Amino acid sequence: MNGTLIQAHREGKGATGCGIAISKEELEKNSISTILRARWSKADLFLTEMNGKRVVLKDFSKKMFIIRIIGRIQIWREEKAYRALRGLDGIPRFCGRPDACSIVIEYVEGTRLTHYRGAVPFKRLIEEIKRLIDSVHGAGVIHKDLRGRENIIVRAGDDKLMLLDLAGAMIFRAGSVPHKLLFNLLKKVDDAAYLK
Repeated sequence: MNGTLIQAHREGKGATGCGIAISKEELEKNSISTILRARWSKADLFLTEMNGKRVVLKDFSKKMFIIRIIGRIQIWREEKAYRALRGLDGIPRFCGRPDACSIVIEYVEGTRLTHYRGAVPFKRLIEEIKRLIDSVHGAGVIHKDLRGRENIIVRAGDDKLMLLDLAGAMIFRAGSVPHKLLFNLLKKVDDAAYLK
């Protein structure tokens, strides 16, 4: 198997991904725009197309060596979080990993929560945020990066909340020792961000 392909066999491991094999080169060729050319320690983000569908390519491959090593770990953890949350309403779909330094996620058109001026009442948005965070926690995942609110958007078209960027997320298997010792403590990080 070509290591630069988003492998369709990942579907067999239980992912609810986009289910298509495509090379990183093809993703780069189909690039629509640069979403973010990040600082030296963060991944670059590109809007591209995969079989006619818009996706986001998050890529560490052009960073210096030590950042690529850290990026590989971050991408691996992010993939685990997307897999743990597969099928959860409010989470973009994981589409695959073209290589160890990149990940492809469903693109969601929307407005940052902090900039939203739509028709949904504020009280309902707050209730929806709480429901979404509780669902993520129910799957054994702590997001850890909700304080800035840029990771919550209101999806265009249906005003549905979507939770983005699971790079810092932590996954806990229910009943495990780490879950028993740390989950409720770390859950307070997400809960505190919700309350702000």
